[in-house]
This record gives sequence, structure tokens and C-alpha cells, in this order.
Amino acid sequence: MSVLKCLVIDDEPLAREVIEHHIDDTPGLMCCASLGSALDGIAYLEKNAVDLLFLDINMPKLSGLHFLRNLSQAPLTILTTAYPEHALESYELNAVDYLLKPIALGRFIKAVNKAKERLEKVASIEQKVVLKSDKKIYRVPANQLLYLEGLGDYLKVYVSNEQKPIIVQSTMKSMMTILGRGFMRIHKSYIVNTGCIAHLDGNELSLSNGAKLPVGYSYRKEVNAFMME
Repeated sequence: MSVLKCLVIDDEPLAREVIEHHIDDTPGLMCCASLGSALDGIAYLEKNAVDLLFLDINMPKLSGLHFLRNLSQAPLTILTTAYPEHALESYELNAVDYLLKPIALGRFIKAVNKAKERLEKVASIEQKVVLKSDKKIYRVPANQLLYLEGLGDYLKVYVSNEQKPIIVQSTMKSMMTILGRGFMRIHKSYIVNTGCIAHLDGNELSLSNGAKLPVGYSYRKEVNAFMME
């Protein structure tokens, strides 16, 4: 399993620091961002995809539970709190686990393993992506998608058994939500199938089909982390 991209949202700096240290101490996790409010979390998730969210329940202005209810596509979520009374509600929201502060590393790892098990179950089901182009509808196995190129409100989807890219009306953000794990955004205009990556040369990523794509500055850390797995 590839590295899980994690987002931490908690209004208490010390609580965030504890979770950040636990992430650093747990193999297979990478902290992409650590934020102090649910409002900041909304803004972050509008532009970034994450695999696992560590979310505090009791926060000012917008609680973790209200935040989670209002997400159209929520990542796997582990709720954290100093109060036990929200446990039932957390499971109704399909949270992976519910951690009481202070959070011990052993308990943290147990929760992360639950998240990994969920992801493995999803990955075990062959994923097909539905692409609508003009009057045609394609059902493409996800592993046949090589990469996607953004063109404003459209995407050029390069598929291994198609001579020409399939043009679809969609945004990069929407497509990342559909594709999920196994795909990585490497540039504001490119998403790649990580299984098709051949090698990285500086800021240029080469794919197995010979395509060479640029790696954007803000995506280099994630790409380098993936290549070092």
C-alpha cells in the first residue's frame, strides 16, 4: 500500500503536535497539512485530496461533526476529542474510529490499521471509471488510465488501449474525487496513474508509455515521497 496522505484539523496546537508526531512515527503515513479550524479544512479540501483525516470534534465556529456532515466526499476520518459523549454519533457518520485524548501511539496505530483495512477492501474491488464524451459513454478499468491533462473545464484522458485521448467535461478536482487512491496530482494540469510511473528525472516524470510530464512546484514533496517508498 502506498503512503497515506493525512490531514490534521484541531484547534489545539498541542493536540495537533501529538498527532503530527504519531504520523511521523507510523510507517506509511505522511502529514500533508495541519490546520487549526474546520473552516481552514474546507478551503484545503477544495484544492487537495487526502486519504485520511484526523478531525477534532469540539472546535469553535464549526464543530468537527458539522464539518463532516457537510462534506460531499469525505475522506476516511478518525475523530479525536477529550469528551466521550459523541462516540455514537461518530459511528453514525461512518468514522473509522474515535480516539480520546490524550492519544497514545499504540491506540493511534490501531485506528490507522482500521483505516488501511477499509482502503484495502475498496481496492480489492476492480474499479471502473465512467467517461462521457460527446454521445459516447466509456467504462474504463482504472488501471488502464495512464494520465489526465486539464484544459479549463475539460480533461484529456489518456487510456492505454485508445489511440486518441478521450475528451470529457470535468475538472481536475472532481476527477481526483472519482479516481481516489492509485492516482496522484503532480501538476495543476496533470493527474497520473501511479502504477504507470517509470522514473523521475529532476522535475520531469516519465511514464511507462513514454510520456514525459512536468511536476509542479507545490506537488514535488508528494511526488518525491512516493518515489522513495
